[in-house]
Amino acid sequence: MLAIVCLRIVTTRDIDVFLTHLNNSRFLRAMDFGRFDHIFRGRISAALTKTKSNALVSSSVIRYRKPLYIFLPYAIDTGVVYWDDRSVYYRQDVRTLHDNFVRGTAYLKVTMIGASPADLLEYALKGYRGSMDWGKTFIPQVLVPASEGGNSEAVETQLPSDLRGAKHFFDKRSLPSDIEAFLRFNEESSLRIKASGLVKGATKEAVKRLQEEQALNSCRPTQSRMKSE
Repeated sequence: MLAIVCLRIVTTRDIDVFLTHLNNSRFLRAMDFGRFDHIFRGRISAALTKTKSNALVSSSVIRYRKPLYIFLPYAIDTGVVYWDDRSVYYRQDVRTLHDNFVRGTAYLKVTMIGASPADLLEYALKGYRGSMDWGKTFIPQVLVPASEGGNSEAVETQLPSDLRGAKHFFDKRSLPSDIEAFLRFNEESSLRIKASGLVKGATKEAVKRLQEEQALNSCRPTQSRMKSE
């Protein structure tokens, strides 16, 4: 269950102010639908319900490569490419069907609350008939075209390798270089925000002390005059 494909088309409700191509925000909206489809059809939602846990998107980054023009059909390729002790990492590609060109690509960090990602994924795979090879590199070329099977809305894909029944599968996985860069971006962004907060806190403290000193200095002449009288 490396990836699930959702098929859509650009309508007049999706275009930007120039009335020519898909609005940037609609890329993210379409990816939301693709991710929901992946979660429900991949039985991750059942795992979340069973374990009474929750999943929240804690980080996302998107790159727009080429406009997606009005009335063009397109596919949303959604797949889990990595997970750690707290989060599952998705990659989603938006590509046009006529040329298989990726118009936009995004990475998302989905943090699991109440259960570990490995336990959720392992539970989701019980009874699932697709591939267990979630850890391989996301390769759009291996995705099943809509014309080769499945319904017109979504098509499950399988890679040649199938690790069904491998107990060590959830322990042995490599960190893709793009996900490593995404993680580094998150860490540096967090440090920058924390540093900015410290600077703001120090600035407020300095302003407060300055105001206190000014108030104290303004009281000193009055006190000295009272003593002289």
